[in-house]
Amino acid sequence: MGHHLKRLREHSERQVQRMDADTAADGRLVMDAAAALDIREFDVFMLAYQRRFERDPLPDRIEDIFARYMFVQEAPAYVRQFAREALAQAQSGALDPAAFGVPPKPHAGPDRRGPLMVWGVLGLTVSFCWLLIVTPADAGRDGRLFCDRGTGSAFIGTVARSISDRPNPLGCRR
Repeated sequence: MGHHLKRLREHSERQVQRMDADTAADGRLVMDAAAALDIREFDVFMLAYQRRFERDPLPDRIEDIFARYMFVQEAPAYVRQFAREALAQAQSGALDPAAFGVPPKPHAGPDRRGPLMVWGVLGLTVSFCWLLIVTPADAGRDGRLFCDRGTGSAFIGTVARSISDRPNPLGCRR
């Protein structure tokens, strides 16, 4: 009796080791297929289900199947078959993601606002530096940064003087 029990234990340990190896292989297989198709692992499950059953999966059903994969690394047979086909085509260099139901990725292209933003920032930077250069060093030191006539700012007055040919276009007293 002890001999049979020992053999049974050994057999079940071998089965568990084989199952562990199979489930680890499922995880690698799905991850490799997802990488080859440039999609998420969850999308592999969705596309495999759609291909096998020719309809969209129910959200609860696919979440249960994917949760089992995430926790136990066990994938259904149709997912393994889907992943094997994708990997075989990828290895042969003939992988067409569209044939597996992967929608084409949108082409981002250049941002049309890019030149406007570059020129705008450049213009603001040059304007700010120019204003720093033309503003007198003593502006506002006597406590009179704001004028009593004109726009109300000695800074704006200085800008106006640098643009205008008049010495005091806004009438600020200095």
